[in-house]
Amino acid sequence: MAFLFFSALASTSAVAEDLNLAKQAEEKAFAAADQGLWCDATLHFLKAHQEAPAAQYIYNAAMAADSAGDRRWALHLFVLILGTYPDDERTKTISERTQIISQEIAKEGPGNPCATRVADNTPQTQKDAFWLETTPMPPAPPAPSAPTPMVFGDTNIRWTVVATGGTLALGGATMTVFGAYPYIEGLELYQRVLDDNSSQNRQAYTLVRERWQSLGRPVAIAGAAAFTLGGIVTAFGLKWALEKPEGSE
Repeated sequence: MAFLFFSALASTSAVAEDLNLAKQAEEKAFAAADQGLWCDATLHFLKAHQEAPAAQYIYNAAMAADSAGDRRWALHLFVLILGTYPDDERTKTISERTQIISQEIAKEGPGNPCATRVADNTPQTQKDAFWLETTPMPPAPPAPSAPTPMVFGDTNIRWTVVATGGTLALGGATMTVFGAYPYIEGLELYQRVLDDNSSQNRQAYTLVRERWQSLGRPVAIAGAAAFTLGGIVTAFGLKWALEKPEGSE
């Protein structure tokens, strides 16, 4: 409940501030009109509308532009009222006034454009609906530069990679030989069984085959994988170690 209260209070304060700014702009507009500065009056009426939108501000701005002799701006603002506030009570009066101004433009030209609005040839992207100059968008911040890649210039690291790969390959080869030993022994025992199909030979062959399947084969496979990986690491390390370091040329 407290949050809703403060939100409503903040919203009310913002609306009051906008109305106050609109009132100040309107007072400046009437002061300019009293001095015959109709273009300035048009500008201030439109600023009042920007602070607190109301059809009356655009209507007064259109009348001021008409008094300034800027027929095109006056016609544009009158038409803008019809499109923005179609239910305004002055719709009939505005429609009649737009017809009169259109006839005046056809006979006498667009009049004298106010310096407080953009020129007629201004691109659409550089003016708002009231023909006021839009605030240019600030330039986008520069994209962050890519991080500098890390350069490994220490040759000790390169040769360490070579040594690591060699150690891994040597260990893998040792594991492969150790794991394959039951398989080789099993081949010899299998030949004995063929020569002498005794229970002792068959039992020995069965034990060796079980040792190969449970221990020898997994060790041999792991050793072969380690040997292959070690060979790859060694080759990469040698290639890296023999490359000329950057900046040495």
